[in-house]
Amino acid sequence: MNSKCLGKKYGPFFYKAAFEKMREFSLAVKDDNSIFAERSLSASAPYEEAIAHPLFCACFNQKPLSVAVRDPELGIDLAKLLHGEQEFEFHKPVTDGMELLTEGEIAKIWRKDRYNFMQIESVTRDKCGDKVVTGRYTVLMVGW
Repeated sequence: MNSKCLGKKYGPFFYKAAFEKMREFSLAVKDDNSIFAERSLSASAPYEEAIAHPLFCACFNQKPLSVAVRDPELGIDLAKLLHGEQEFEFHKPVTDGMELLTEGEIAKIWRKDRYNFMQIESVTRDKCGDKVVTGRYTVLMVGW
């Protein structure tokens, strides 16, 4: 993993949230809270609009990571790449029709024993520029 790529940025990536995508996600993760699957219930929630399951953000917030791991300058061997961990910091809910822009950057690169680690931090904002979600993704690659 090329440590000279520390701070490299990826994006912006555009995504438009849509109720049907949000509903399908909640069903796919088997969340039985119908607020995410039924427009009438979701719209009666405190937000007055259909809202997405919190983890729906993985559909758009991880785009910088997926682009970064294929960046030839970084030198990652995908056959040796493992998902380490991920975390989300939620700033506001994703709602039906929300237009989102995600940008990410390589926040950390380090080596421990025979492993190379990289952390990408991704920030998704709405069309007003307000933060919606911040994601941190850590991957590791076995190095010899």
